Amino acid sequence: MNTSILKRIIGDVSGAVADLGVMLPLTAALVVRNGFDAATVLVCAGGAYILAGVYFGIPVPVQPIKAAAALTLALGLPASTLVAAGLIIGIATFGLGVTGGARRLSTAFARPVIRALQLGVGLLLLRAAADLVLPRGSSEALMATGIAVVLSIVTKRWGSAPLAAIMVAAGVAWTIATGDTSIGFRVDVWTPQAGLLNAFDASTLWTALTVLVLPQLPLTFGNAVVATVDLEQAYFGDRAVRVTPASISVSSGVMNLVTAFFGGMPMCHGSNGLTAHYRSGARSYQMNLLIGGVLLCLGLFFGGVALSVLSVVPLAVLAGTLVFAAVMHASLVTDLRGYDLATAVVAGVAGFAASNLAIALALALVSHHGRRLAEAATTPDPEPISRL
Repeated sequence: MNTSILKRIIGDVSGAVADLGVMLPLTAALVVRNGFDAATVLVCAGGAYILAGVYFGIPVPVQPIKAAAALTLALGLPASTLVAAGLIIGIATFGLGVTGGARRLSTAFARPVIRALQLGVGLLLLRAAADLVLPRGSSEALMATGIAVVLSIVTKRWGSAPLAAIMVAAGVAWTIATGDTSIGFRVDVWTPQAGLLNAFDASTLWTALTVLVLPQLPLTFGNAVVATVDLEQAYFGDRAVRVTPASISVSSGVMNLVTAFFGGMPMCHGSNGLTAHYRSGARSYQMNLLIGGVLLCLGLFFGGVALSVLSVVPLAVLAGTLVFAAVMHASLVTDLRGYDLATAVVAGVAGFAASNLAIALALALVSHHGRRLAEAATTPDPEPISRL
């Protein structure tokens, strides 16, 4: 086999598993605590990965919408409320995409605004990684830190880190060798459910809109539309010709409308997922086919034991890859200088400290555009050209 082809395959395999630190813990929590159907969640996520990869032709992330999911967990809301939120977000993002609103709105998200959101997301992912392993003891925390350090060193030296797949495989092997692996494989064919019908309740829709959608929608557009377009074009150049604010908005809209119909977990194309995939070696849309195919097959045929199967990946490994992705994502802010850097850092840290990225978004928008307006107001008009 050609060396370049083998390298690409290894990179895509590694990139495919690099974002599991976000997907798996949040999915498991929503299934256990809020009543989501595991098979439906996996089928929808797998299908979204595959379709996004085929259409865009490059690696495209698929993630849970984190702010709304976190609120759903914290408030103990039923699954139908988050499904309704996904429906509303789907309608909004689809509408922005097809009307041209996404392109016009994206002009407000200058680079410092994007970087502020990415820094805030990175810091929150670091906290999430700590929450995964610290309750279990120092050994898991040390292992997660070691994995993150190794991935970071390899990435700095060679530009990508195809070690993520090896570490996941080693973690699975360790679990099998030392733990209880009596998963009890059994075929459990997925039966579609009309989840959308359960969301059409006035009080549920109102709660979804006011509690979940209003904090989530600006973040979805900023971090999962504008920031993702920015990174896709930076990473893949001309290969990202199909990636625009309009196309990503439409993709997000269709993905959430279909997912809402089946009662799945709302999703987005979060830019931090792209950082994880790319920095771990993904370079082609086959990455989407790999992870999407695994999730789809688990959901379609093994839904009853799917989470048990995925639980063989140790939390320390998930946390380590999550720390790596968080550091890579937060460090994107270092391409700024001066006032723009200060804007992004202050806004991102403030959003992290408040556990509310809407604050980061608001501060960055006010700081960046406020400065521009002040400069425009104080700039003297050019001297008129005298006519002879």
